[in-house]
Amino acid sequence: MDIRNDPVSIIIPCWNGEKFIKKCLDPVRAQGYRDIEVIVVDNGSIDGSKKLLREYPSSLALRIIESTANHGFAGALNQGIEASKGEFVLALNLDVELLPDYIEKLATVFNDPSVGSATGKLYRYPEQFGGRKVLDTTGHVMLASRTILNRGDEEEDLGQYDEKREIFGVCAAAAMYRRAMLEDLKIRGEYFDKDFFASYEDVDLAWRAANAGWKSRFVPEAVGYHVRRAFGWNATEEMLSNSKRNKFLCILKNEYFLNYLIDLPVTFAYSLDHLLYKHFRNYRLFFMTAAKKIRAFPRALMKRFAVRRTRKISPLAFRKNLHYCPKDLKKARDTFLVLFSLVVLSYFIGAGKVFGMAFIIFFLVNPAVFHVKRRFFTKAD
Repeated sequence: MDIRNDPVSIIIPCWNGEKFIKKCLDPVRAQGYRDIEVIVVDNGSIDGSKKLLREYPSSLALRIIESTANHGFAGALNQGIEASKGEFVLALNLDVELLPDYIEKLATVFNDPSVGSATGKLYRYPEQFGGRKVLDTTGHVMLASRTILNRGDEEEDLGQYDEKREIFGVCAAAAMYRRAMLEDLKIRGEYFDKDFFASYEDVDLAWRAANAGWKSRFVPEAVGYHVRRAFGWNATEEMLSNSKRNKFLCILKNEYFLNYLIDLPVTFAYSLDHLLYKHFRNYRLFFMTAAKKIRAFPRALMKRFAVRRTRKISPLAFRKNLHYCPKDLKKARDTFLVLFSLVVLSYFIGAGKVFGMAFIIFFLVNPAVFHVKRRFFTKAD
């Protein structure tokens, strides 16, 4: 099957992206793949974005969907997909610049009907890293701790990701999806979960796709550049709390209970370490995230029941997507040794004394607590 003549719809969410519009759309207009439609969904921008979009050269046949409010990245993608006609959909961040053959290169892997999504090799802009070729993403990888990472994030490209291969999922900054997969995974009229707003919406879709038996591919020959406007120190407190909430919602909606039980030593150790050494650095962020998780829990639980109906593989079959990080295994080992030592010590001197000693040591020695008043934002997990 040759899909190179099938139409591709490019969906670009826009929110106050005036300075990125030309840099994003010019490479789209230069794509060698000819049968494309371009839809920009404006999320109620208040800068000059709408004016620039309306004045953009007509040779691109640009369609603009204007919203009066910001529905988030997920909501904008849903609007664009609903309005599109292509057999394939390319989700594209406004701060991404594609090389002219990006779509053409991705299209080749969809000859396999089991492939539901694909992504290329995205770099950060060279000027951000002193001219070095630093990677942004080569797809998503899931660790046994249920941490989702961008493969190659901030690594210098030395050819370590030049193999075309199957991956867990794709980053929606520049990801192509098969419409048949999107329709297969559609839940209550949504392709991407609009409750996620922005962050982890692509992870949620990738997880649902993997559970339903769809494959995801990485194509190193397809290349693009990504500014990644909000990450690490640039991320606001609101963004970080949303990211942490959305990670929780992803697990609640998609996790197989058996798999979580198998990996409980790793997930427990990671969560405990995260609580003690990261959340204590910012009490406000901790309680903000907890409140958001509680509010979102009922809806996510109801969606879990809908998601379960789309599953087509067994828990053990899904485990091919899990990777064991040596750091997480070390955390699990150390946590077990500490808990075992506390139990043994409690037997000899009493549980009350052990708890008191642990409490005092934690609050006197723990560097996270010592620096609790410092505003310290870590990279979103």
